[in-house]
Amino acid sequence: VVVALVAVWPLGALLAAPLLALPVAGMAGLGARIVRGMPVDVHDGFAAWRSHGRPALLLGTGAVLVALVLGVDLVLGIGSMGGPVGWALATGAIWALAGGWAVMLITWPLLLDPAAGRSLSDALRLAVRLAMLFPARTVALTVAATVVLIVATVLFAALATFAVAYVLVLAAVVVLPAPEPLPAWCA
Repeated sequence: VVVALVAVWPLGALLAAPLLALPVAGMAGLGARIVRGMPVDVHDGFAAWRSHGRPALLLGTGAVLVALVLGVDLVLGIGSMGGPVGWALATGAIWALAGGWAVMLITWPLLLDPAAGRSLSDALRLAVRLAMLFPARTVALTVAATVVLIVATVLFAALATFAVAYVLVLAAVVVLPAPEPLPAWCA
C-alpha cells in the first residue's frame, strides 16, 4: 500500500510509512522465536502486532522522522549548499543514516525477544550499547543486511518472473497428466 501511495500521493506514503513497522515487528518476533528455539506459527507474527504494536509504531515513526530529516540534510548539503559546509552536512547525514540503520537492525530483535520483555527505551539503550561494544559485529551485520536488501531490490523483477514461471511449470506438472486418457464423454 505504501509503495502504491508513492506514485499517487507521496505525502500519504510518507504518512503511512510508519505502518510498515507492524509487519517488521511480526517478522522480528518470528525471528526471535526461531533463535530462541521456540515453536513458530504464522499466528505468532500477528501476536507480535498485538503485544508490541505501540512500541513498533513509535520506533517506525521515529525512524521515518529521523531518516526524513537526515535525507533533507543530505540533499541540502549536496544540492543547495555545496562547498565545504555542504559536503560536511551531507557527510554527517550519511554517517548518521548508517548509524541509525545499524541501531534499528539491533533494536528490532531486542524489542521482540520473547525471553526478555524489554520496553522500547530499554531496547534502544541496549542496542546503542551493543553497537558501541561490538563495532565489528555491528558493521558486519549492517553491511550484510544492506547487501541482501540491495540484491533483493535489484533482483525483484527477476525473482517475481521466476516465481511466476515456477508456478506455471508446477501447474503444468499437476494439471497436464490428469486428462491423458480422457474419457469419450469428456471430449
